Amino acid sequence: MRRTIIFSFCFILLTNLVNAQSADSTLHSAVLQFTWLPQNSGTKASLRGISVVDDEVAWASGTQGTFVRTIDGGKSWKADNIAGASSLDFRDVEAFDANTAILMSAGSGELSRVYKTTDGGKNWKLCYQNSIAEGFFDGMAFWDEKNGVLFGDPVDGRLFIMTTTDGGET
Repeated sequence: MRRTIIFSFCFILLTNLVNAQSADSTLHSAVLQFTWLPQNSGTKASLRGISVVDDEVAWASGTQGTFVRTIDGGKSWKADNIAGASSLDFRDVEAFDANTAILMSAGSGELSRVYKTTDGGKNWKLCYQNSIAEGFFDGMAFWDEKNGVLFGDPVDGRLFIMTTTDGGET
């Protein structure tokens, strides 16, 4: 169902952009130059999140404790798994450079976790593990390398929000 919603959204967006061409031929030219290029992620896991750092570096996250990274603009991707995390569904990733990224897993209670790497994914530090049985992480966002927010399903009728000012370490 989620793929259907995403496809529908993309179709509507592209349709509106193409229809806008009659009002602005510059926009039409930009749309015609846009091209999708298939990429081989190197994994069969379902990818759930992506974070693009620049033209060369991007990270993605997925099921079965999977993350992937490119440092050459998508020409090649390296897929890997966090040791001991094969049951985790990494639904969000925030990347800051080719070496530093934060992964967030979603799941009930202790399956909701935050991991961080500073060496390109060779080693991962478990920074936070949810201790609330009813808790379920949904997503996170950072506005710079130090400051971010993580949000989850409401617990006991109250919003679940955590912030960090040290790049996800705490």
